[in-house]
Amino acid sequence: MRLMILDLATQKWSELRRGSFHQFDFSEDGKSVYFDTEWADDPGIYRIGISDHKLGKIADLKGVPQTYDDFGMWWEMTPDGSPLLLPAIPAASRSTRWTYNSHSRCGHC
Repeated sequence: MRLMILDLATQKWSELRRGSFHQFDFSEDGKSVYFDTEWADDPGIYRIGISDHKLGKIADLKGVPQTYDDFGMWWEMTPDGSPLLLPAIPAASRSTRWTYNSHSRCGHC
């Protein structure tokens, strides 16, 4: 699978990523694309720069129980670029409070 982007000014396509990925979302400033690799050996949420193609891991999802809908794993990005996850909580532990913090990026997490 390939993730491609079209430069509207030049009408040229460029490849951002090749391989396994799932959902994707643009950053608030439009300079990056976020995507997940839910079925990979090292599942996570990544950011790739549109102009420089620089890849960075935003959240490690290995071992994090996920909630799935008809389209796969559910996640979104907040306006400050932090991942918002809806973890699956087993029925036996619903009284336990679950939290997930991906490197405490927002300063108050």
